[in-house]
Amino acid sequence: MQKEINVLIIASGWFRGTDDVNDGKFDLFSQRFQNCIALRTDRKDCRYVKTSTHLTRGFYQPSWVRRTRILSRLQFFTAAVLEFGLFGRRKWRADIVVARDPLSSGLTSLVISRLLGIPFIVELNGNFANDAIWQRPDGRTAVLRRRIAWRVKKFVIQRAAAVKQIYPTQLAELSIPRVSARLFTFHNYVAPSDVQKHEKQEGDYLISMGFPWYIKGYDILINAYNLVLKENPNYPYSLRIVGWIRDHEKEELASRCDFSDPRIHLLSPVPYEEGQQLIADAAAFVLASRTDAMARVLIEAMRAGTLCISSRVDGIPHYIRDHETGLLFDSGDERQLADQIASLTDNDYTALIENAQQRAQEDYSVASFTRHYEEMLTAVLEDAAANNVQARVS
Repeated sequence: MQKEINVLIIASGWFRGTDDVNDGKFDLFSQRFQNCIALRTDRKDCRYVKTSTHLTRGFYQPSWVRRTRILSRLQFFTAAVLEFGLFGRRKWRADIVVARDPLSSGLTSLVISRLLGIPFIVELNGNFANDAIWQRPDGRTAVLRRRIAWRVKKFVIQRAAAVKQIYPTQLAELSIPRVSARLFTFHNYVAPSDVQKHEKQEGDYLISMGFPWYIKGYDILINAYNLVLKENPNYPYSLRIVGWIRDHEKEELASRCDFSDPRIHLLSPVPYEEGQQLIADAAAFVLASRTDAMARVLIEAMRAGTLCISSRVDGIPHYIRDHETGLLFDSGDERQLADQIASLTDNDYTALIENAQQRAQEDYSVASFTRHYEEMLTAVLEDAAANNVQARVS
């Protein structure tokens, strides 16, 4: 019988209950892997939530802690290190630590792994070398944050046993020297959905989802859509944008584009299955991101049989192949995007849609993610065991 492996996952995000669809991925692992996920929570009833294969440990933070980002992260770092690395080390008995990002989660995981003498893996979840991550809508750049983040990433990644990246060049783009970590490349988890595409009704629409609006390039998309309407006032597709856009952000967005046309709809976030149905029934899913390592919504659209139009940036070309599984345009090029949006009325993209759906089902499925993740954990633990044997011999 194989030894049970205890995996400690440091996420540092927010946990507010078991209705998070992405949390379900930990129930998919084989019984060999028992997972404990550490997050922050603002609910006292979410401090310990147990399922068949994992425990979610939510570190409660009162409102006065949550209000300050640095204080919130410092409290989580301290609480997690004390519980998992010092006082609770016998209770949790972790064999390996996984950091969900190379910054606060990475630093927390590094300290815990050193205290326990076990390996840790760091996941890359974006292209931190892309200027768009650090730019603000008003054009200013968070220079100090960028410098601090780069130093933290360098410190963490250089000490990791392994790095999980989402696309082949992601780690190389960070230009971090002297990285000896083992490298794994595979897609992120995309929650399953049973939605079916409805019969097309008169008044079809284009859709885009996500936040923040500047990163997702909603101004680029709206400007391109307005170009289409200017050249073809009878264009048959409306535009729906679904995501968090607060009132002051709408003012920022309005300074960069005009969304007054009644065919442009800025919609509030919706529950997961409702969002999946909106994607499935759309004429096309449009992603105008300034930076994006993978974009789960693209995989969801591919899986649902909806044409994908996306910016050619970061990891997107690894997942969407231009004129094979979707359409790509140069990031920020409103003219190119407008031409692709306009082409929906004159072109049959059935072959692209079918190719994309097949690829999503075969290469980016839940089963594929689970297999890759378990193989990564097993390989890193085997490397650690071999290194321990070699150390004892020498």
